[in-house]
Amino acid sequence: MGESKERKKLIFQADEGENPQFGQYDSFDEYFAEKYIFSDGEPLDSREKSKISTSYSQKKNIISKSLVEEWNIEDYRMYDLKDQLSIVMEFIKRANGL
Repeated sequence: MGESKERKKLIFQADEGENPQFGQYDSFDEYFAEKYIFSDGEPLDSREKSKISTSYSQKKNIISKSLVEEWNIEDYRMYDLKDQLSIVMEFIKRANGL
């Protein structure tokens, strides 16, 4: 038998605080996959980042449903994005049969 690989612990580094810096056309799953490192500080290779990205991508439906459940229009009343966010939330609800 070959050598068994030791499973390393991952750490998520949210270095931007509450305002993530990603562009309009950036993929959230790829963006967040880039935020992981091993607990020893070693960066992940592209294959490992791809696995994380794929995992996030497969969970988009669950993430969307959770967002809709927690979303409250009162949180956005002061912004003129209210109507646009309302439309987006309605599309998410319809797409998920809610």
